[in-house]
Amino acid sequence: MTHSFDTEMAEKVGIESAILYQNILFWVDKNEANNKNFINGYYWTYNSYEAWQKLFPYMKLNTIKNALRKLKEAGLIVVKKGLNESNKWDKTNYYRPLKSCSIDSQKNTPSEANENNDEYYTDNKQQIINTDTKKIDEVKEAITYLNEKANKSFNYKANANKKLINAILNQGYTLDDIKKVIDLSIKEWIGTEFEKYIRPSTLFNGKFDERLNRTLETSAEQKNTGARAKLGGYI
Repeated sequence: MTHSFDTEMAEKVGIESAILYQNILFWVDKNEANNKNFINGYYWTYNSYEAWQKLFPYMKLNTIKNALRKLKEAGLIVVKKGLNESNKWDKTNYYRPLKSCSIDSQKNTPSEANENNDEYYTDNKQQIINTDTKKIDEVKEAITYLNEKANKSFNYKANANKKLINAILNQGYTLDDIKKVIDLSIKEWIGTEFEKYIRPSTLFNGKFDERLNRTLETSAEQKNTGARAKLGGYI
């Protein structure tokens, strides 16, 4: 079996933590694709410590516990117990990644009492969770806006759409920027052979910055045209 990890994350939280994070990310994405373990508005994966050790036999039990603790302290995952609605006595840990948070973000050191809980409730952790929720709302609004303008039915919960839009937001672009690009595509492509390309994979890919600048150029052209019209075309 091959286990992979993100090298940048490994530099910050250690190789073991990076490997476990990649495993959590893989299973949550798979559960989302199969619509499994959707609880309280999120997709989760679950494992006991013993199950973790079977998956990663080259890690000692304490190494696994410490690696998961580092991920929680860094704000990279959320961990909860008791999410098995069919068995409230089941205290297996459920995990989900916080994909949008930074591994360089500042964090408080949790108290000994908090370490016994299933999630740390420090101010910084709550801020990370709030940020994650905000981005989910922005993804939903962006896809909803696109659907309304283009008469489409793209799913804002689709992992591919979330990754595309989150990547744009993580670069500092705003929801208004996304709407400008959508508006331009509607204006230029509706009713043409390019109408089929009005979709997230085309609008929100690596050429997003070019498309956004195209909206600025179009706006400038419209202003110049308006100015010429007012002066009878003598400018």
